[in-house]
Amino acid sequence: MEEKICKFLANKKIKNASVIVLIGVKHSGKSTIAKKIASQLKIDAFDIDEIIEKKAQSSVRDLYKKKGKDGFFQAEFDACEEFVKTIGFMQRFEKIVVATGGGICENEKAIEVLKKINKSVFVFLDVNEKTVIERILKNSQKTGSLPPYIARKNPKDNEEVKKIFHDFFVKRRKKYKKLANVVWKI
Repeated sequence: MEEKICKFLANKKIKNASVIVLIGVKHSGKSTIAKKIASQLKIDAFDIDEIIEKKAQSSVRDLYKKKGKDGFFQAEFDACEEFVKTIGFMQRFEKIVVATGGGICENEKAIEVLKKINKSVFVFLDVNEKTVIERILKNSQKTGSLPPYIARKNPKDNEEVKKIFHDFFVKRRKKYKKLANVVWKI
């Protein structure tokens, strides 16, 4: 992975960016890769989901269950605004990387806040569908629940989960590719 990160960081758009905004579907590795990039460049890494969880004192999944889509989108928007305020001073002096939530492509208000950041670059982590669904299934075994967009369709088995996810993945992938300045095939 370190070699891939070095190659990625050599990209001209990345070199010239002051803020690297990582976008992609749930479980594509945004948070992990943000930390690795930050470590490589010795810069700060932020995570929008962590900002949400800190403010809500709840997990992102629980917040979504309690507040619904609109309530969650408002929390995500607020977290993006807080992030932009936090980095305002820092951005003048250093590069920053931020991981976004897997559904931010659906939250136009939050995207607009992040797009206003001077010299930002949106990087879509284009991860293989099979890899992502394996991560989701593994995580659901640990947590005892599937992501809400899958769970609300009441899948009977893993094959149904994969079918639901496939349709979701295709739709989201198109949105992320459209938002991205850089597509990073992982």
